[in-house]
Amino acid sequence: MSEVLVLLERINRKTAKLQKIEDLRHIEAALSKKMTASFRRQGKLFVGALSKYRGKFVEAIGPDDIDKAWKKTTDQTADGMTASVQEAGDKGWKVGAERAVTDLSLATSFTLKNPRAVAYMEAHAAERVAGIDEVTRRYIKTLMTKAVDEGWSYSRTASVLIARFEQFAVGSPLAHIQSRAELIAVTESAFAYEAANASVVAGLMEQGLPMEKAWLTVGDDRVDEEQCGPNEDEGWIAAEGDFQDGSSEPPAHPGCRCTALYQVSEDFLGPLPDGPVADPPIVTPGPA
Repeated sequence: MSEVLVLLERINRKTAKLQKIEDLRHIEAALSKKMTASFRRQGKLFVGALSKYRGKFVEAIGPDDIDKAWKKTTDQTADGMTASVQEAGDKGWKVGAERAVTDLSLATSFTLKNPRAVAYMEAHAAERVAGIDEVTRRYIKTLMTKAVDEGWSYSRTASVLIARFEQFAVGSPLAHIQSRAELIAVTESAFAYEAANASVVAGLMEQGLPMEKAWLTVGDDRVDEEQCGPNEDEGWIAAEGDFQDGSSEPPAHPGCRCTALYQVSEDFLGPLPDGPVADPPIVTPGPA
């Protein structure tokens, strides 16, 4: 590869990083704020649901009671959380598709009325919130087991639970992420953005255009060394294939900051097709 092409490749990679950050900045901030409020509300509702055992807390409460209290909590919060995740997904999908169309210089448009986009949004948000709630339930189970084993009072248990949910809202699970609420916001918006990019590319391949993709990390010392780094090291691969860790595109894990690059295969000679594009199968990473 000539020095000019190497320079252009470096510029394209740096531009892709900055574009994704800018495209998703406001979407992530809005979802993070809503998830912060949701976690705080869940904490208050769950503690409230346990209050009927206040008199003889340890003696009266059992695993089934804890599960019932948590179900009562999620029944009251699931719709709001789902709506928030879906709104972020709508926006992430739209800007992701628009970015792919722009980067690939396509004379076409892509809207959320696309059947695959509609199916993605309707199925994805509820499924993701269920996963988020399941992760929260596991945190709660560990804490409640400790409370019962050590004979905590209701007041002490309630105080620790509220602190835990506050940590979900504003704590720090990762060095570059300020809270679990932000972790979810970053992951959900990135997933929609990358899925939309892949959708545009899949449509081009259905029209007979061979495409390639590459994995792009942020390039700092917090890059995941088991999945993301080795994925980037693969370089350009066929767009229909998977990277070495089995991912079709980022995010590879909650909080993943990577993005995918796409280009027409070097073996192809001819113009890019115009017109509407189709969508690829939907893949879902683990919940945050």
